[in-house]
Amino acid sequence: MWMLLLLIALIATIIFIYFITVEPAKKHVSEEAQKSLINQVPDSFKNGEITVLVKDPNTIFTHWDIPKDILNKFQAYYGKSAWENSEPLIRVYDLSEGKGQQIKEVPVDLRANNCYIEINRAGIILNLELGILLPDRSFITLARSEAVSVPATKFSNVIDPFWPPLETAWKSFSTENNIDTVSSQNLIENRPHSRD
Repeated sequence: MWMLLLLIALIATIIFIYFITVEPAKKHVSEEAQKSLINQVPDSFKNGEITVLVKDPNTIFTHWDIPKDILNKFQAYYGKSAWENSEPLIRVYDLSEGKGQQIKEVPVDLRANNCYIEINRAGIILNLELGILLPDRSFITLARSEAVSVPATKFSNVIDPFWPPLETAWKSFSTENNIDTVSSQNLIENRPHSRD
C-alpha cells in the first residue's frame, strides 16, 4: 500500500514540475510583441558603425558592426564578384590640420569586428573609415567613426598661471621674502606667524 502512495506522489511531482517548467516555454510570443521587439533593435544593427578608442599615444582600438543587409546591398549593387575580389580596409585619417590626410590603411577581416591599430602619431586628432577597396582601387565607405584626440607623449608647453612649475614658484617666493637661497632654514625663518 505504501508503495502505491509513493508512486502516486512521484507521478504528481513529475506532473507538477512539467507544468511549471515545460509548459510556459511552449507559449508563443504574440505577433504584436514580436513587432515591438523588432522596433527595439539598436540603430547600430540597422546602419554600419565603427567606434575608436585611444589606448595610448601609439595605439588605438576599434570595434565595428556592419549588418548583413549592408553587405547584401553591396553585393546586389556591385556584384558578387566585386565582393569576392575586394579587400575590407580601415583607413586612418589625421584631422589635425583640418585636411583629413590619410596616414594609414589596415586590411581587416569584417567578421573579427575589432582590432588594435599601431598609429605612432601622438598628439593628433584622427578618425577612421571602414570600407571596401574594389579591384579598380576605388574605396566604398561602410562606416565612419567620430574624431578622437590622441594624447601627446611629452608635457605641454602651455603653462597654466594658476599652476606654475615648482622652480618658478620658488623664485617668486624668494623674491617676495627677500631670500637669496631657498633652504629649509630660510623657509622656517620667513614663514608667516600665526596669531595667538
